[in-house]
Amino acid sequence: MADTWLPLAHRLLQAAGYEATLTEAAYALELAARLVAVPVSTVVGAARRHPLAALGIGAAIASQPALIGIGRIARLSTAAIVSPGHPPRR
Repeated sequence: MADTWLPLAHRLLQAAGYEATLTEAAYALELAARLVAVPVSTVVGAARRHPLAALGIGAAIASQPALIGIGRIARLSTAAIVSPGHPPRR
């Protein structure tokens, strides 16, 4: 894994304008992995301890696509496919 991700992290740091060594890239890669792994493991642990609450939270999030605009995008694209040249109904 290190032979794939370490050079990539090094190139990304260099592309961002940092003159990083491979050691510094390894530290940055470890930090990024910890910043992702810790919250994910915490959420998974909480979901295992409280499965009903996790199911309810997941259902609430899944039932609200309009909060992030997915519903509107879907309506617009569906309306464009169904009736090209006509504005979508509201």
